[in-house]
Amino acid sequence: MDATTDLEKLEADVLARVEAAADDAALEALRVEALGKQGSISGLMKISAP
Repeated sequence: MDATTDLEKLEADVLARVEAAADDAALEALRVEALGKQGSISGLMKISAP
């Protein structure tokens, strides 16, 4: 798979999880999971970097 496909799948997953979040704590946990130093978006960017 290419980076664009991976990014699109990740975007869809994160947006679905944002919509399903029950409260602020769930949103914060998702934010950390996706955007944190070890997060899924950070990891994908490291893989995609030249």
